[in-house]
Parts: sequence; structure tokens; C-alpha cells
Amino acid sequence: MFSASTAIAIEKECATDAISEIFAHVKAPFLPYVETTVGALLPGLQHHWHDGIRKSSVAALLSFISTFHEMSDQPKWKKGAGGAPLSPNVAQLAGAILPAIVEMWEDEEERDVVNELCNSFSAVLMSVGPALLTKDYLEPVCKHLNDLLNRTAKCQLDDEDDGELTAGLAEQSEYDQALISSACDLVGTLATTLGGDFAPLFNTFLPAMASGYAPDRNTGDRSTAIGSLAEITNGLETAVTPFSDTLYPLFMAALADPEHEVQSNGAFAIGSLVYNSQADLSGQYLAILSALHPLFEASTKDNARDNACGAVARMVLKNAPALPLEQVVPLLVQALPLRRDFAESEKVFDAILALFQAQNPAVLGAVDHLLAVFAHALGSLTLTGEVKYYPDADAQITSETKDKLVQLIKHINASEPARVQAAGLVQYL
Repeated sequence: MFSASTAIAIEKECATDAISEIFAHVKAPFLPYVETTVGALLPGLQHHWHDGIRKSSVAALLSFISTFHEMSDQPKWKKGAGGAPLSPNVAQLAGAILPAIVEMWEDEEERDVVNELCNSFSAVLMSVGPALLTKDYLEPVCKHLNDLLNRTAKCQLDDEDDGELTAGLAEQSEYDQALISSACDLVGTLATTLGGDFAPLFNTFLPAMASGYAPDRNTGDRSTAIGSLAEITNGLETAVTPFSDTLYPLFMAALADPEHEVQSNGAFAIGSLVYNSQADLSGQYLAILSALHPLFEASTKDNARDNACGAVARMVLKNAPALPLEQVVPLLVQALPLRRDFAESEKVFDAILALFQAQNPAVLGAVDHLLAVFAHALGSLTLTGEVKYYPDADAQITSETKDKLVQLIKHINASEPARVQAAGLVQYL
């Protein structure tokens, strides 16, 4: 029975997965079955010996909350504690599910179950928003996450060693690495949803997360640490300011990391810090630019170059006069279009628009190239505004960014229509 598996248990696991998918897609016609289904799934959280059923029960129950929220037709949540309350139906369902989830987390000994719990909790938070995080749930969730990050959770301990850690960091299992990554992602989601209200909690998470970027850690650990800290920086916005002195050297070290994956996260992180922090980092701009410069080389992988573009764009938007624009702008312009990380599109195009408005000579001298870049970006939207994907990536720009680009194209067309026509942009006028 220690790791037994039976056909019936596997059937239950598959049925649980299927039920959550059915509700997610059928919605209203499934409502008569919700109460019965939740009642059937809740016992699977703690009282079933098969870890696959516990894992599926967690994922299904949390997805039920997301589906209920989608059906409530509430406006998009705003970050920060104390926002708009949950709809009564969602609050009732969450009240039935979350206490059991939190209780289960305390005693769960299987890494993959806790891994699923972190991933599913992160997904429901991004769907429902911070109103889900009442004090009854926020405090225990933060405690469990701290245990995971410090590798003292039950699922990370070896009972045969009286609670001693099972292995040194260098021998960390793939399961444990995935678990730490999921825990860090959930911490990032807390920051994304709570915004500045997450700052007091960040004090407790920062030491363990920062220790993830250490010489004896593998590439996955280092990448996770910097990527998660970057997400938290974005989530905190200006509330990241008190942490600037701690985060800056970490992010600069990541830019010099031998692995491009870590460098890419470092570029995103340093750009986010410069943009969001109210600390005056302009004295570090030349050092940052020097660290970013290698990422603009032709041999650099696309995601790292795209994140470097995003970092430079954020510096332009934050304090353009502090930059040597005559050197920086040509470097940014020639690195476009973005090829992989299209989440950077908004800030990159905002910077380009700001430079056009400032009549920057380097931008004005690269109009033809930039019009081609705009055509590439606008190609990710149909004329009706629906998203259309490139064959090799989920490339897209938001409708808001599209509107900004179209306004600029119209402005250019007023004086140089031939250039706009040559770029194939007349259809957007």
C-alpha cells in the first residue's frame, strides 16, 4: 500500500479531471451537479491513499472556483487587498473548498501533490483576484510557502532521518526543483494580485528567494529565483522601492550569468526595477547598459534580446535624459521587431512613441525600419481586433497598443504617405 496503484483509483483520478473540464466548458447546465460533485471530491483531499486522486481533487476543486467566478460576470479585479468582494456564489463555494485545501496542505507528504496545489492556487488567484485571499487563508498560505522555500515542509523531509533534509542542495531532486519553482510562482502571483499590499509579506520571502541565486545552485534554481523576483518587482510597482538595494546587485549578477536563460530573466528584472522603483538609479544607468549590451549581439537568443529591449525601453520611459540616447536608441531600434517575448511589446512601443514625440533624431532616421516593425506587430491582430497567432509563437499586441501605433502611422502618413504605403500599412489608416 505504500505506493500502490489500482485501476479503480486511476479511473477516479481521470473522472475527477474530466469533471472539472466539463464544468469549465459547459458551465450553466452543469450547475445542478456542482453541490454533489464538490461533496464527492472534498474527501479525496485528505482521506484517499492514492496521491493522484488527491492531486486531481485539488486541481478540480480550485478550478470550480474559477469557473464560478467566470459565470458571475464580475469586472476584472484590481490589485490590492480590500478590493471588490467576491460574488455571493463564489464566496460560498470558496468557503466550502478553501478551508479543506489549507488543512490538507499542512499534512501533505507528496511533492507532486503540493506542486499541483501551488499551480492550481496560482491559477485561481489570477482568475478571481485578491478578494479570494482573506486573512483566514492568506496567513496559512504564506506559512506553507515559507516552509517550501526553506525546504522544511513535510513533503521535503525524510521521515527515516527524523526530519533531516533528505539531501544537499547539489543533489536536489527534479521533483523538489519543480516544487520550489511552483512555490516561487505562487509568491509572484500573490505580489501580482496584492500589489503594494504584498510589501510587508515580501520581507519574509525575500531571504529564501534571494538565496536561490547562489553559486552552488543549478541553472533552474538561479533562473527561477531571478524570474520570480522580477515578477514580484512588477507586482509591487512603487512599493518595491525599499527593496531596491537588495535586488539591484542580484539582478546585475544575473545579467553576467553564464546561462542565457538566467540572463534573460535578469534583463527583465533589472528593467522592471528601474521602471518601478522610486529610488534614483540613474547613476547606475551606464553600468546597466554595459551589462545589457552583450544581449543585443546577433548570437544572443531571441528571448534574452527581447527582454533586453524591454529593459532599455523601461529606462527610456523612466528617465530618458539620463541615457546616452545617441548610442542607445539605434541599438534598440535595430533589435526590433521582437521575436519571442511579446509581453515586452507594450513598453517597447510606448518608448518608441515617446521618442517620436520628442523628435529623437535616431528614431526619425529609422522611419522605414520602424514602419516595417509596426507592420509586423499589427499583423498579430486581425482588422476586427481579434488575436491572430504567428505559426511559431503566441505573438500578439493588445488592442490599446494597436490604437497607439495606428495613431502614429496616421501622423506619419500625413507628411510621408509613400512610406506608409510601401510598408503595407494603408489598411490600418
